[in-house]
Amino acid sequence: MAGMSQRYPQESCVSAVRLVVESRDQYDSEWAAINSIATKLGIGSTETLRKWVRRAEVDAGQRPGLGTQESTEMRRLRAENRELRRSNEILPAAAGFFAAELDRVTAALVGALDGTRPLAEVLAELAAANDTPVERMRGPGLRVARELLGLGFATVTGSGRGAS
Repeated sequence: MAGMSQRYPQESCVSAVRLVVESRDQYDSEWAAINSIATKLGIGSTETLRKWVRRAEVDAGQRPGLGTQESTEMRRLRAENRELRRSNEILPAAAGFFAAELDRVTAALVGALDGTRPLAEVLAELAAANDTPVERMRGPGLRVARELLGLGFATVTGSGRGAS
């Protein structure tokens, strides 16, 4: 099928390149050797074998250019670079989102701590905004509020569940 790429086993590539290198002097030109060996081995295109030979020469340092390992490393680094750029585009938006949420929570807790609003009301409001029942609230926010005010869980939430 024309235009379809075909993968060859690595061993076949290496042996075909070795055959070209070993038999160059038996032909009028390198192209004639590549053409003959590609036909004999059933390699779909003479150009495929020519590229293998050139890549082997670069890898061996006989020809300038990026070797296979360097090329592979460059592809890996470019992919990593793309991923880091995507992450860097997302971070400012995420930071803005979390900063706004933190400001909202901080303002609500400050209102409770300075006595302008009851703590139970503030916690219930924050829990409702997060679709989390106050009784299931966990983490440093609730713990800090209880420690600062010296209140038990039942007092903070207004529920009848035991004090902590």
